[in-house]
Amino acid sequence: MNCSKRDRLNPLDVENQITGGKPTGLSLVPIRDTVQISWDEIDVHDLSVYVIHKAVNNTELMEYAAVPADSTEYSDTAVSYYQNYTYAVQAVTDYMVSPLSDTVSVTIGPYSIYVVDFYDNSVRILSWDGSYLIKSKSVSSPRAIQYRKSDNRFIVADYYDKAVLLLSADLNETEYIDIGDYPLDLDVNQLTNRIHVLTRNGYIMKLDEEGKKIETLNIGMPFGWDAEISSDPISDGLWISNPDSGIVWFLPYNESWNHVVKFNQLDSPSSLSSFGGGWVATHAGIVHLSPIGDSEILEPDIYVTDVEIDTMSKKCFYVGKDLAKNSWVAGKIDLETKFNTILLDSAYHYLHQIYPIPSETGTEFLIQESATWTLIRFDENGNKLGEMENFNSRLDFQIY
Repeated sequence: MNCSKRDRLNPLDVENQITGGKPTGLSLVPIRDTVQISWDEIDVHDLSVYVIHKAVNNTELMEYAAVPADSTEYSDTAVSYYQNYTYAVQAVTDYMVSPLSDTVSVTIGPYSIYVVDFYDNSVRILSWDGSYLIKSKSVSSPRAIQYRKSDNRFIVADYYDKAVLLLSADLNETEYIDIGDYPLDLDVNQLTNRIHVLTRNGYIMKLDEEGKKIETLNIGMPFGWDAEISSDPISDGLWISNPDSGIVWFLPYNESWNHVVKFNQLDSPSSLSSFGGGWVATHAGIVHLSPIGDSEILEPDIYVTDVEIDTMSKKCFYVGKDLAKNSWVAGKIDLETKFNTILLDSAYHYLHQIYPIPSETGTEFLIQESATWTLIRFDENGNKLGEMENFNSRLDFQIY
């Protein structure tokens, strides 16, 4: 090998076809108020230091921090929520300074997004803007996830293991609770810390804070694959849907099945959310149900695929297909005035799920586009903040 060819193997040679003479592999992992920065090691004997450059909200990059040559990591804690940060890294040797690496940007926020993916067999933690994977944990068959405030743990329905899991927020600790049936969905009463579990064979199980079974109700029919349960802190009861039979029930807390309020002949009542009443996604609009048996149909021209209530803004977020316009939409309905606001119209297709995310400037949201199996993160005005691919059709979300 002659000298010219050997020189080209130097990662800091500007004619190196792999590196272009600059650091590579710059990666960011935002975790609330910290950005973890890493890059590929540069193997040259005279490397003296790495220099990190930083910009805020598209301003000019400035030298920010020096990192010893034997490290390829840095944690930046000088960040603020809702700001966009851009980083690049530079290598300095005893004799030269490299060009800047390619830049990478991230927006910081107060929450991480937790996603359970049934077909991927995983619980994943994403960054606030939905663009970065923070951590992933293998779980046999996670169907649903809820956050419990009292102990800062996540409650997960593990379908094939016939179990409920209690996960620590960092996903490092897991407690298994055998329930003896296949859990389809679950919810948590944040006032009593009880877990309510809906199972395939037609049972509603109530577990105490330690996970001990304190009551089991049998409704007399199996639940379909898309059945859901929602704990309503305002109406003091549980809402239960069974799309296969077109039925939704309201069951007051601490009452027997004899006191249930039943709603019949709904058009595939799949997704369900509640706050002072049940809000149900159907093929003929959103159906608003009251605990005393009243019902009201909203947006009847929309084939609704998902609903989720943000209790802070008191809005019901939804996605579905507007049959009158033949377009896929995302919107939100005020729980009190019933005023409908369209957030996305025709920009994306086959919208399958939506999840609201509170912020200081208004409620933002996350959607799943099932045509591409992509999660897309938006601000309160429908401007895209980030996205991540390779998610499947059976998902559930929480934030922490």
